[in-house]
Amino acid sequence: MFEKDGLSHAIDKYKNLRSTASDSQKEKLCDILDGTEYKRVKTYADGQYDITLVWNTDGVSLSDSSDVKFYPLLCTIGKVAPRLRSRYLIVNAVWVDASAPTMSVFLKPFVEELKEIHEAGGFEWKHPETDDDVKSRVVAPLFVGDAPVRADVLEVMRYNATCGCEKCEAKAVKLAPKDGDGAGRSLRRFVFSETPATERTKERMRLQGEHAERTGEKHVKGVKGKSVVEDIPLLDRSRCTLAEYMHCVLLGVTRHFSLLWFTKPGPWYIGNCKEEVDEFLLSVKVLDFMRDARKISKLAKFKASEFRSWLLFFSLPALQRAHFPDAYFQHWILFVKSVYILLQDEISEADLQSSEIMLRCFLRDVGVLYSNHDYVYNVHQ
Repeated sequence: MFEKDGLSHAIDKYKNLRSTASDSQKEKLCDILDGTEYKRVKTYADGQYDITLVWNTDGVSLSDSSDVKFYPLLCTIGKVAPRLRSRYLIVNAVWVDASAPTMSVFLKPFVEELKEIHEAGGFEWKHPETDDDVKSRVVAPLFVGDAPVRADVLEVMRYNATCGCEKCEAKAVKLAPKDGDGAGRSLRRFVFSETPATERTKERMRLQGEHAERTGEKHVKGVKGKSVVEDIPLLDRSRCTLAEYMHCVLLGVTRHFSLLWFTKPGPWYIGNCKEEVDEFLLSVKVLDFMRDARKISKLAKFKASEFRSWLLFFSLPALQRAHFPDAYFQHWILFVKSVYILLQDEISEADLQSSEIMLRCFLRDVGVLYSNHDYVYNVHQ
């Protein structure tokens, strides 16, 4: 990529673009390069052509009639402009099987390669314009995936366990199932508390994993043992994952509450207003980048892009037409506004703080307006 596909030029161009930004723009958060973890690893990989990788994997069915799934391990390079990152996508490995990958096996070649490059002080290439020999260091501090994959990568219990959060040591509360849910099984929920749970740290997770392996316990506060990613240079096991937008916000929180309003009885119920909502949705002329709105009766089959449009553009006016109770409407505004702020091209520290306050208020009042059963893992994240 450096020698034949213009990667060095793309890095130079994006660096120049960021360096010529105004002082007010430089104070804003605009990209992954402005994140605290990126800045931490940058102290090692700070050369002009050192690269920081964001890596991810997820399963895709090869066909509707097959049980076989395809798991690619993909890497993107943070130092190029966001619009060019897909051009420089690295396919590092592929797992094809009827079962999900064993992460310690699937990721081992990737981890070993990163270790080799780190121990060698980087990898060498020849600059296509100057013909100089260049050495580039590599760090890979961030992994993106859905909740089950993240748990498997980090060697922690999944989200339906007592200590199933990868970010904190909160204990899920056992609740009796609501009518029609769970078929008699108890449910675990991360009920909101004004006192924050203990955040996980790299060192605590290492010690907990060692203790679990030494004693034969299933887990210690959710940590099952050593993770293969602990061997990735400069990676912090407690901070290398995040609650990402598509699964957590769109297919998680937005889907959960929207289905609740239109299908579950309670003071929030507006299922008898579907015709008014459908009339509004079908009358909307959408922009070119958006899918046409579908009837609310198809809500359970919405794709992530449709939940995006519903959350940001349609839900508030549609809920007004459905005479959604004001307390619930104001509560939903907190979520819509905070997500909208965080999705802007650039935000300030003040924006970040106001979004955090609104999300905390939203989270707190879920148990007041709905029930503790609605503190599902995506809400907790």
